Amino acid sequence: MKNFINPLSPDFYGENIRRVMKLSECGFPKGRIPIINIGVPAGKPQEKAGQDYTNVYFPFNFFPRVADGYVIQVNGHSMVGSGIDDGDLLLVNRSASHKHRDIVVACINGEMTVKRYLNYGSHVIFAAENDGYLPIKTTAKDDVDIFGVVIRIIKEPK
Repeated sequence: MKNFINPLSPDFYGENIRRVMKLSECGFPKGRIPIINIGVPAGKPQEKAGQDYTNVYFPFNFFPRVADGYVIQVNGHSMVGSGIDDGDLLLVNRSASHKHRDIVVACINGEMTVKRYLNYGSHVIFAAENDGYLPIKTTAKDDVDIFGVVIRIIKEPK
C-alpha cells in the first residue's frame, strides 16, 4: 500500500517546487502586444478618439499567434450575453477576416463600438448581446470600418 501524502503539505510539491510563479520566471518566449489606451464602448457607440498605446509583453502561448493584434478595454454592458463585461480587456486580431457572427471592434459613421457582426448581404447588423440595447443596422450608405475580430476576453478575478 502506498503512503498517502497530504497535498497541503510541503512534501507533496517537493523542496524546490513553488505553487506561484511569476511570468518572468516561466521561460516562455514573449511577444509585444500594444494596449490601446482608450475604452471601446459596448453600449451606445461613441465618437472615435485618437489612439494612444503602450506595449505589453505576454508569453506567446498566453494568446494565439497574432501578428497584428492589440488589446483594448471595454466600457459598457451591451455584450454581457457573450461574456464581455464592463472593464474587460479584449485581444483583437486586426488582420483577421471578419465573418458572420464574429464579435468585432467597429467604427460606424465615426463612432466606435464592440458588437456581433451579422452579414445579411444587402445590409449588415451590429448586434448587442443584451436585450436592453438595440441592434445597429447599416447599409452601403454608412461608413463602416472593422478594426478587428475579438479573439480573447481577459477578465479581472472576482
